[in-house]
Amino acid sequence: MKARATPVVGFTSLLERLRNTGGTDAGADPNRLHMPIEQMDRMNYNPPGSIVVLYSTYTGTGKTILATQIMLHEAKRGQVVVVFSPELRDENYLALVAAQTLGERRLADGRGGLDRAGAILQADYEETANTLDVPTLVGTPFTFYVGHSLPDTDTDKVLDFIETTIRVTGCTRFVIDTLHRVVEKASRESQTEAEGRVVKAIEKMGIKYGTIFLLIGQSNKEAEDLKEARRDSEGVLRGSRELSDVAYGIYLLHRKRKPTAPGENQILENDAMFKLTKDRGKGPGSSVVPLYYQPKTSKFYLRENNEAGNMNTGSDNAPPISNDDSPL
Repeated sequence: MKARATPVVGFTSLLERLRNTGGTDAGADPNRLHMPIEQMDRMNYNPPGSIVVLYSTYTGTGKTILATQIMLHEAKRGQVVVVFSPELRDENYLALVAAQTLGERRLADGRGGLDRAGAILQADYEETANTLDVPTLVGTPFTFYVGHSLPDTDTDKVLDFIETTIRVTGCTRFVIDTLHRVVEKASRESQTEAEGRVVKAIEKMGIKYGTIFLLIGQSNKEAEDLKEARRDSEGVLRGSRELSDVAYGIYLLHRKRKPTAPGENQILENDAMFKLTKDRGKGPGSSVVPLYYQPKTSKFYLRENNEAGNMNTGSDNAPPISNDDSPL
């Protein structure tokens, strides 16, 4: 009887846990992933240690933009953020952060926002740093690390580096943009097998350290011909089965292509759709949230159709809609 009463390592009594949990409220958990727009935040409750995947139908839809918007929000809440972003790097990444930080204020006071594709002065970057360098909502310093390259290409060494980074920084949020950038095939290993191996290792790290990983994925639509007739069709997440299996939440960011004449570059509409395609912690919100991309602030906002044609973002101060088609 004594042996049967002794807990097995890693397992606890269900009755004991039920009687001592103290109650739960996933929506109010400050350590879960929080999104900057309430309707997005209520879609799915992603707890500490989970893997979250964001992908889009087409290249250039704004995955990096939205991921940066989410992570700046998280860092202001007191989360420690690490971003690996070879897709948008160096001054281009700094310009995005400056536009998202200063754009709304400059649009509201008549200065027309902040175009990250235009000239951004050192004074703009200093103002961005001063704006962000304030205590977070929990009184801790704003802590956000970004890197654009890795010290090695060997997958096992990359995984060791990621784990070391988590231990050194104490990060609670880790963004990999995109997942294929940290996957290298070993001998006699397919790309799918290599990706599955990486995803399993990341899952273990997330559970071990309580870090939420935001993985930027790819869609099978990106490889399709640009003459795709059904330009409003949605992409499907590309990659190994393990990626879909381990993800706590998978989100699709979709924007339609605008009609163009033969030979013209494809342009995406500013209207967007944010769709939850897999949930493990489904919240009370809708699985589909309409968004709008504002080039003058390099941010996404809640889209609500009304007679004035303006955006309503709830608690956010929404800048007026722009018809600009600034490249992503």
